[in-house]
Amino acid sequence: MKTSYRTITGRTGIILPCLLLPILFSCVKEENRNRTEFLFSIDDKEYDLAAVLFDYNRLKTASDTIDKSHSQESRIFRQNFIVNFINEELLYQEAKRRGIRVESSQIDAEIQEMKAGHTDMTFGTFLSALMLTEAMLREKIERRFAIEALILSLVKNREIPEEEMKGYFDSHREEFRHDTMCRMGQIVVKTREEAQNILAQIKKGASFEELAQQYSELP
Repeated sequence: MKTSYRTITGRTGIILPCLLLPILFSCVKEENRNRTEFLFSIDDKEYDLAAVLFDYNRLKTASDTIDKSHSQESRIFRQNFIVNFINEELLYQEAKRRGIRVESSQIDAEIQEMKAGHTDMTFGTFLSALMLTEAMLREKIERRFAIEALILSLVKNREIPEEEMKGYFDSHREEFRHDTMCRMGQIVVKTREEAQNILAQIKKGASFEELAQQYSELP
């Protein structure tokens, strides 16, 4: 089996070589069960085409880093997606096996932080642009926190010399370069008339940023 040496990073900045994955998580089974919708299974959980394809299309739609008409870039995007999808699932399943739990209060606090500066309407628009509902967002936050807790538990007693971390970063710089996937600007006003007036000015060539500073009720 060909081993891929990639890295997993979280908000903590901890880096865990994915060499551990083939050792710790050798439970991926890719079996041909003569079912066109079946893709693979991890332990007893099966993953079908519809579920995986939805996440793929959601990320592809949100990404402005690839030329979707360029076959080579699309192929690389697909390959990276499926590798990352499986790695995340393996880590999340292991977190659950180890009894790692994420408190609802943690998820609530994260969502409230994301909602800062939004009205209910603009936050809903933001989620719609990412093809997410708030329930789906909560699930993704819960998974991320569980995976981060797992990684911390795996490395908490291991001291990684600064020279080793710097050497790894210097030799894998491309893995740490992430283009912006989504840019969002907003102008929040109290009435429809104000919104229509601002929209008319934008259509005439007025600066969105200047109008936002002049009229927006929120940042």
